[in-house]
Amino acid sequence: MHRALFLILAAGIGCGGWDFGHDKFGHVPTSSEPAVSLGAKNQLGYHVAANASIDVVMGDLGFVVVANGSQGWRINWTDTYGYAELFSGTVLTDGAFANITADSDMESITVSSDYKKVDFYSTPRSALNGFTFSASRDPIYFNGTVTLDRSPTDFNIYFTGSHTGKVYVSPYNPVAFASP
Repeated sequence: MHRALFLILAAGIGCGGWDFGHDKFGHVPTSSEPAVSLGAKNQLGYHVAANASIDVVMGDLGFVVVANGSQGWRINWTDTYGYAELFSGTVLTDGAFANITADSDMESITVSSDYKKVDFYSTPRSALNGFTFSASRDPIYFNGTVTLDRSPTDFNIYFTGSHTGKVYVSPYNPVAFASP
Protein backbone atom coordinates (compact mmCIF):
# COMPACT_ATOMS: atom_id res chain seq x y z
CA MET A 1 0.00 0.00 0.00
CA HIS A 2 1.34 3.38 -0.97
CA ARG A 3 1.62 5.71 2.00
CA ALA A 4 2.03 9.38 1.19
CA LEU A 5 4.09 11.26 3.71
CA PHE A 6 4.69 14.97 3.32
CA LEU A 7 7.38 16.74 5.28
CA ILE A 8 6.73 20.43 5.65
CA LEU A 9 9.69 22.60 6.59
CA ALA A 10 9.82 26.17 7.78
CA ALA A 11 12.46 28.22 5.99
CA GLY A 12 14.10 25.05 4.72
CA ILE A 13 15.17 23.97 8.20
CA GLY A 14 13.49 21.05 9.94
CA CYS A 15 13.72 19.48 13.35
CA GLY A 16 12.93 15.79 13.49
CA GLY A 17 11.85 13.61 16.35
CA TRP A 18 8.63 15.33 17.38
CA ASP A 19 6.54 13.39 19.86
CA PHE A 20 3.14 12.77 18.29
CA GLY A 21 0.05 12.18 20.39
CA HIS A 22 -2.79 9.75 20.36
CA ASP A 23 -5.76 10.84 18.27
CA LYS A 24 -6.76 8.93 15.12
CA PHE A 25 -4.36 10.97 12.99
CA GLY A 26 -1.49 10.72 15.48
CA HIS A 27 -1.79 14.25 16.84
CA VAL A 28 -2.27 15.37 20.43
CA PRO A 29 -5.35 17.25 21.60
CA THR A 30 -4.96 21.02 21.70
CA SER A 31 -5.74 21.13 25.42
CA SER A 32 -2.00 20.66 26.06
CA GLU A 33 -1.15 23.82 24.09
CA PRO A 34 -2.91 26.91 25.44
CA ALA A 35 -4.91 29.10 23.08
CA VAL A 36 -4.36 32.80 23.73
CA SER A 37 -5.80 36.06 22.37
CA LEU A 38 -3.38 37.45 19.80
CA GLY A 39 -2.98 40.73 17.94
CA ALA A 40 -5.17 43.77 17.44
CA LYS A 41 -8.09 41.48 16.58
CA ASN A 42 -7.77 39.57 19.90
CA GLN A 43 -8.18 36.40 17.84
CA LEU A 44 -7.74 33.09 19.65
CA GLY A 45 -4.64 31.33 18.47
CA TYR A 46 -1.32 29.73 19.26
CA HIS A 47 2.38 30.30 19.50
CA VAL A 48 4.08 28.16 16.84
CA ALA A 49 7.44 26.48 17.39
CA ALA A 50 10.19 27.84 15.13
CA ASN A 51 11.69 25.58 12.46
CA ALA A 52 9.44 22.62 13.23
CA SER A 53 8.47 19.92 10.77
CA ILE A 54 5.04 18.33 10.44
CA ASP A 55 4.04 15.03 8.82
CA VAL A 56 0.60 14.81 7.21
CA VAL A 57 -0.42 11.17 7.41
CA MET A 58 -2.19 9.16 4.72
CA GLY A 59 -5.95 9.61 4.86
CA ASP A 60 -5.90 13.20 5.97
CA LEU A 61 -6.25 16.55 4.32
CA GLY A 62 -5.71 20.06 5.50
CA PHE A 63 -3.45 23.02 6.00
CA VAL A 64 -0.07 23.18 7.72
CA VAL A 65 1.21 26.40 9.28
CA VAL A 66 4.92 26.63 10.14
CA ALA A 67 7.23 29.50 11.08
CA ASN A 68 10.96 30.13 11.16
CA GLY A 69 10.89 32.32 14.29
CA SER A 70 12.19 35.36 12.36
CA GLN A 71 8.96 36.67 10.79
CA GLY A 72 9.04 34.00 8.08
CA TRP A 73 6.03 31.75 7.49
CA ARG A 74 4.97 28.83 5.31
CA ILE A 75 1.43 27.64 4.68
CA ASN A 76 0.94 24.38 2.80
CA TRP A 77 -2.09 22.28 1.98
CA THR A 78 -2.64 18.79 0.65
CA ASP A 79 -5.11 15.96 0.28
CA THR A 80 -3.29 12.66 0.72
CA TYR A 81 -6.04 10.81 -1.20
CA GLY A 82 -5.81 13.08 -4.22
CA TYR A 83 -9.47 14.08 -4.58
CA ALA A 84 -10.50 17.28 -6.35
CA GLU A 85 -11.07 19.46 -3.29
CA LEU A 86 -10.65 23.18 -3.68
CA PHE A 87 -8.46 24.61 -0.92
CA SER A 88 -8.79 28.34 -0.34
CA GLY A 89 -8.17 30.86 2.35
CA THR A 90 -7.07 34.23 3.57
CA VAL A 91 -4.12 35.28 5.68
CA LEU A 92 -4.15 38.70 7.37
CA THR A 93 -1.60 40.66 9.40
CA ASP A 94 -1.60 43.76 11.59
CA GLY A 95 1.64 44.73 9.84
CA ALA A 96 2.50 44.08 6.20
CA PHE A 97 3.38 41.00 4.14
CA ALA A 98 6.48 40.74 1.97
CA ASN A 99 8.50 38.08 0.12
CA ILE A 100 5.39 36.16 -0.94
CA THR A 101 6.40 33.17 -3.05
CA ALA A 102 4.19 30.34 -4.32
CA ASP A 103 5.63 26.82 -4.17
CA SER A 104 4.58 26.09 -7.75
CA ASP A 105 2.45 27.47 -10.57
CA MET A 106 -0.60 25.57 -9.21
CA GLU A 107 -1.49 28.16 -6.56
CA SER A 108 -3.44 31.32 -7.22
CA ILE A 109 -2.26 34.02 -4.81
CA THR A 110 -3.57 37.58 -4.60
CA VAL A 111 -2.10 40.27 -2.36
CA SER A 112 -4.06 43.38 -1.30
CA SER A 113 -2.68 46.79 -2.27
CA ASP A 114 -1.80 47.56 1.38
CA TYR A 115 0.01 44.19 1.77
CA LYS A 116 -2.11 43.24 4.81
CA LYS A 117 -4.11 40.46 3.15
CA VAL A 118 -3.26 37.41 1.05
CA ASP A 119 -5.98 35.32 -0.61
CA PHE A 120 -5.12 31.94 -2.09
CA TYR A 121 -6.67 28.87 -3.69
CA SER A 122 -5.78 25.71 -5.59
CA THR A 123 -6.79 22.10 -6.14
CA PRO A 124 -3.68 20.18 -5.16
CA ARG A 125 -5.02 16.62 -5.55
CA SER A 126 -2.21 14.67 -3.84
CA ALA A 127 0.44 17.31 -4.54
CA LEU A 128 1.71 19.68 -1.92
CA ASN A 129 0.68 23.29 -2.60
CA GLY A 130 1.47 26.39 -0.60
CA PHE A 131 3.46 29.56 -0.27
CA THR A 132 6.05 31.27 1.89
CA PHE A 133 5.97 34.85 3.10
CA SER A 134 7.20 37.18 5.78
CA ALA A 135 5.08 39.35 8.06
CA SER A 136 6.42 42.56 9.57
CA ARG A 137 4.90 41.57 12.90
CA ASP A 138 3.01 38.79 14.61
CA PRO A 139 0.44 37.42 14.60
CA ILE A 140 -0.88 36.19 11.30
CA TYR A 141 -4.60 35.47 11.06
CA PHE A 142 -5.50 32.36 9.06
CA ASN A 143 -8.92 31.39 7.69
CA GLY A 144 -9.14 28.37 5.41
CA THR A 145 -11.83 26.36 3.62
CA VAL A 146 -11.91 23.09 1.73
CA THR A 147 -14.78 22.26 -0.62
CA LEU A 148 -15.60 19.15 -2.61
CA ASP A 149 -18.32 19.35 -5.25
CA ARG A 150 -19.18 22.85 -4.01
CA SER A 151 -19.85 21.56 -0.48
CA PRO A 152 -17.65 22.33 2.54
CA THR A 153 -15.76 19.33 3.84
CA ASP A 154 -13.88 18.59 7.07
CA PHE A 155 -10.19 19.38 7.23
CA ASN A 156 -7.48 20.07 9.78
CA ILE A 157 -5.19 23.01 10.45
CA TYR A 158 -1.89 21.65 11.77
CA PHE A 159 0.78 23.50 13.73
CA THR A 160 3.57 22.66 16.16
CA GLY A 161 3.05 24.26 19.55
CA SER A 162 5.92 26.30 20.95
CA HIS A 163 5.19 25.23 24.53
CA THR A 164 5.30 21.48 23.96
CA GLY A 165 6.95 20.92 20.56
CA LYS A 166 4.07 18.63 19.62
CA VAL A 167 1.88 18.73 16.53
CA TYR A 168 -1.68 19.91 17.10
CA VAL A 169 -4.87 20.38 15.14
CA SER A 170 -6.47 23.77 15.76
CA PRO A 171 -10.12 23.64 16.85
CA TYR A 172 -10.42 27.25 15.64
CA ASN A 173 -10.91 28.57 12.13
CA PRO A 174 -10.19 31.43 11.79
CA VAL A 175 -7.15 31.15 14.03
CA ALA A 176 -4.19 33.39 14.82
CA PHE A 177 -0.55 32.26 14.96
CA ALA A 178 2.52 33.93 16.44
CA SER A 179 6.11 32.64 16.52
CA PRO A 180 7.20 31.77 19.07
